[in-house]
Amino acid sequence: MARWRRFGVAGGLSIVALLRATDALALAGDRITPYVGLGFTYTDNLFFLDERRINDQNPQLRGGQASDMSLNARVGGTVNYPIGRQVLKLRGNLTRVAYQTYNNLDHNAYDYGGDFDWDWGSRWDGAVGYNERLSLGTFADQRIVAGSERNLRTLSNFYGNANYALTTPDFKARMSINRFTLVNSQGPFRAGDIENWVYAVGLRKFSKGRDDFVGVNLSVTDGKFPNREFTPGGFIDNSFTEYRLSGDVDYTFSGLSRIEADWGYTSRQHRELPQRNFDGLTGRLTARYGLTRRTSFNASVFREIGAFDNVTTTYILTQGASAGVQHEITPKLSAQAQYIFRNRQFTGDPGFVIAQQPPRDEDIQLVSFGLVWQAERNIRVNANYSYSTRTANLPLFDFAVNTFSVSGQISF
Repeated sequence: MARWRRFGVAGGLSIVALLRATDALALAGDRITPYVGLGFTYTDNLFFLDERRINDQNPQLRGGQASDMSLNARVGGTVNYPIGRQVLKLRGNLTRVAYQTYNNLDHNAYDYGGDFDWDWGSRWDGAVGYNERLSLGTFADQRIVAGSERNLRTLSNFYGNANYALTTPDFKARMSINRFTLVNSQGPFRAGDIENWVYAVGLRKFSKGRDDFVGVNLSVTDGKFPNREFTPGGFIDNSFTEYRLSGDVDYTFSGLSRIEADWGYTSRQHRELPQRNFDGLTGRLTARYGLTRRTSFNASVFREIGAFDNVTTTYILTQGASAGVQHEITPKLSAQAQYIFRNRQFTGDPGFVIAQQPPRDEDIQLVSFGLVWQAERNIRVNANYSYSTRTANLPLFDFAVNTFSVSGQISF
């Protein structure tokens, strides 16, 4: 508990220091908004273990304990600064996370980025930006052999896009480029490091300014795994080229309903091991509806492929649906609930698997409830409870996890 007291004192001093700076920062006309926050999280299954693996004999656990509590203190800020017709947006935060039992997981996390929305003449507009985040990797998919290692993941994303007005100001050609990277800190995960370059062109028809549009897109992804993976068949190159033709819609039908859709055909071709190739429909459809002035509902269906670092596959096919509701109890207190169902199929099997077993197939369900209390204009408190389960066709891959968290933030 002594280490947590020191943690609390440091967080309190940070708050006091920023409170003293409030008057000076107010001169920026609310374009600069610093904030500080504290949070607490409890989980009864920190490593997402099958209940049959929660015992005193499991070397991953200390005394057979699967639960843990953590505290986090964060400091950060945002900048929103118009420059003529352009807008510069900056944001960043630094977080210290400390665990009570598994203190080998203590770490500093950060998240920062910037975006610049630009206009040039009467026909050109677009945006350019960069984001980077360092955080602890989830244990839900961590390899069993890696135990309880602290694997920190650095995710970065650079993007730029440009729109050119064609026959009318609302009918535009669109070009974009995006570079996404993922770097793992621990050796057992380095084969999952990623560098993706995505090049896209398309057409969009806008209405109501830039808020609503319908469009068509063609994208090409050059996907690289910089570190070759060692398998029973030798070192392999998991790099791929992906082509996707899709249509997208982002449209408000009335003040109460909105549709967001992005569906298309995806073809992923691997440079080695064509058994991992993928062809099929992918996308996501989301609908939002205001039931009343104080209550809204949202629902989504999706079919997507995503990266995964494992000997048996380099991607997962995820299909599922979600539904949620938000309700304003009072002007300062709101509640929300959400349910998500995902079926994940590990379909990219190259044909050599260490153990003779069928391709992994699993169902993941999540139920969550949350409260947000806006005590004052600049003071917000959040509380959240979630229950997550996984049911898999392979032994020792099931789990059930309860998580409770509460956090507070003061903005200046």
